Amino acid sequence: MGDRGVDIGASDNLVDNMRRMEKFKDNIDDIIKKMPVIKNQVGVAILDFNDVVGLEIFDNPESWEAIQKEVIKKYAEIIGKKLEEALYKLDKDKIKPKIEKFLEEVSIGCHEEVIFKNGTSKTMSLDGNNVMGEYTTIDDVMIYLI
Repeated sequence: MGDRGVDIGASDNLVDNMRRMEKFKDNIDDIIKKMPVIKNQVGVAILDFNDVVGLEIFDNPESWEAIQKEVIKKYAEIIGKKLEEALYKLDKDKIKPKIEKFLEEVSIGCHEEVIFKNGTSKTMSLDGNNVMGEYTTIDDVMIYLI
C-alpha cells in the first residue's frame, strides 16, 4: 500500500486483465474464422458437451449472414471456454437429437407472453425449463427465434 492507501500492485492487475482480454478477443476472432460456413445457413445452435446453450434461427440465409459474427461474439464466453477442434466438427448424429430434444422441451414447458403485436407481426417471449428467449412472426410465419 502507498501512503494514501492505494495498492501499488493494482496497475499490474489491470495490465494482466488487459492482456487476458486481448487474448480472449484474439481467441474469439479465431473462433469466428473457424466457424464452418454452410450454404443457405439460417442460424446456429450453440452446444456445450451436454446441452443446447443457445439457438438463433432466422427465416432467411441473408439475415443470418448479416448478423452471424455478432451472434458468435455474443456466445463467445461459452465457445471460448472450449477452444477444442472438436467444436468445429459437425457430428450431425450427436447434434441433431440434442437440438430436437431442446426444441421439444421449449415447446412443451415454456410459458409464452406477447411482447409486441401489430397488424402483421408479433413478438412472443418464452420462459421456462431453464430457458429464456423470444420469437417473432410475420403473418404467423416465424422469422426469428432466440
